[in-house]
Amino acid sequence: MKLPLKEIIQGGLELDFELSTEALNSRSEKPLDEKATDQSLSEAEYLFTEPASCSIKVEKDGETVYLQGQVKTQFSTHCSRCAEEAISGVSSPVKLQFKPKSFGAALGQEDEDLEISYYQGTEINLSEPLADMVMLQLPFSVLCSESCQGLCSKCGINLNRGTCECEEDQKPEGPLAILKSVKIQ
Repeated sequence: MKLPLKEIIQGGLELDFELSTEALNSRSEKPLDEKATDQSLSEAEYLFTEPASCSIKVEKDGETVYLQGQVKTQFSTHCSRCAEEAISGVSSPVKLQFKPKSFGAALGQEDEDLEISYYQGTEINLSEPLADMVMLQLPFSVLCSESCQGLCSKCGINLNRGTCECEEDQKPEGPLAILKSVKIQ
């Protein structure tokens, strides 16, 4: 979304708009596989499944433009326990400043502060910085459900779908369980 500076009136401007799934998915860390569809995960770590709903208040003070509001969307990823598809939501608070590019270049600070972006010309592209704000709010770990049992650490079966044949005493007690068998002399 491009915001013409001349549209920012005295007292501010309220904006409600959607940020496309393409804009969000293009900012993902891993590029989407060419074969990925809108509803499949493929190689992407996160796949946004619906446009982001943006509710932003814009104010201007001289040449500096201030944005404050909220961005909400849903995404699909792999469950951290069982590796099945997990769908979750993210809500990102937005607090940004836009300054003329000449201001940042003069100070040598064009890319140092995440809350300050720079614009050139008579309009501001809001898509990239808002998509970046969403990316920063993505959780490291997502579960398909709170009751997810994960995978058996011995045989790898998805314990949400069935039980495994591993005996309890064969199952390791943790990643360092092998150290119990080490004898120190």
